[in-house]
Amino acid sequence: MHSPGRRPISANSLRRFALALILPAALAAGPGTASAAEAGANIRRSPGSSANFTLAAANGYSLYFKEEKGVLSIVATRTQPAEPTIDASGGIGVVRTRYANESVYTTLDSAPKAAQINADLGPVGSVSLVFHPSGKKRVTKVDLEAKGEDCIGATRIVRRLGTFEGSVVFHAENGYTSAAATSVPGTVGTSPIRNCTTAKGSAAGTEAETTDTEASLSVYGAASFAASRTARGVTFHALSSEQLAPNVGVARLAVASAERSSFWFAGDGSRAGVKPPAPFSGTAAYTSRAGSPSWTGDLSVDFPGLTQPLTGEGLLSPQLRIYPAGRD
Repeated sequence: MHSPGRRPISANSLRRFALALILPAALAAGPGTASAAEAGANIRRSPGSSANFTLAAANGYSLYFKEEKGVLSIVATRTQPAEPTIDASGGIGVVRTRYANESVYTTLDSAPKAAQINADLGPVGSVSLVFHPSGKKRVTKVDLEAKGEDCIGATRIVRRLGTFEGSVVFHAENGYTSAAATSVPGTVGTSPIRNCTTAKGSAAGTEAETTDTEASLSVYGAASFAASRTARGVTFHALSSEQLAPNVGVARLAVASAERSSFWFAGDGSRAGVKPPAPFSGTAAYTSRAGSPSWTGDLSVDFPGLTQPLTGEGLLSPQLRIYPAGRD
């Protein structure tokens, strides 16, 4: 396992971590579930499938719905999500890796079947839809041959185009957005998810591994905050999760990039400070005296519909790491 701080935490990595926190235990131990190693070995030969559609929502938000392997996830954001998306024409969306601010709602599909979505979202809504294909499809070829077996994903993405019909209702906690529809265009077909652990970047994958990290700073607790500084700049991440109902959870994620001066530190590791850009606000300071680190300031992050403090009570174990690239 990589040591914390050796690379910037990618938006996709944080999202996967958040989903692991909020998904019910039944998802991890269902009968006939393949191991991670088996899934990785077979995904090129037998890629997974998904159902996808997007709804325009109130206050400038979009809701990206995806049903895959019996799990329904809904990304609420005003920007492009931090995971590949598929539009109604079968096109694969560009992944944003330098900025993200989204909430990801996750629940079980009560009757997972091909081209059908049924899910109770508890306090935030419900979905009962059936897919009606139009007879059209779109095929996207992905060249993974030069990536090696460590780059896992489908090499041929086939999406059937059509319309989901029935009922979908969504009203976010704290009322920051809402949407409802009885018919919405979408697609069903090969999942576009890619995980390239050694790739030097990809259109639908994760960020490349970084070897020039100068310093990293992390704080955990009621919410998590991390900063990583390299020769090119600083990346900030914040993450929190909440259970809204027994089988419904929400993971909130924010990512922002800034100049190197937004994360300063003393060469001996005794002091550091951060001043991230939006969606963050305020500042925070790290100090370590006699082996006792502290984390103070008014730093916060504006998640969709929620302002989350990133200092104060509930934020624990501040840790500053300085690497050779960051030493004077």
